[in-house]
Amino acid sequence: MKKYKNIGNVSGDILVNIDGVTIVFFVDKGAEFSIDANDDAKIVLSSTNEVNSSNIEIAAI
Repeated sequence: MKKYKNIGNVSGDILVNIDGVTIVFFVDKGAEFSIDANDDAKIVLSSTNEVNSSNIEIAAI
């Protein structure tokens, strides 16, 4: 299980791609979340947030 945190100043949608499967969910600023996937899974996180031209900042914790 991999853990992440939104360390940015904005909330919004985040796209999570795990081995070619994409899901979208909303994260509040400061929110922590985890992704349960195989250890060798390719996980790509990206933001589509356009509030104040800022992107959500995600850090592994």
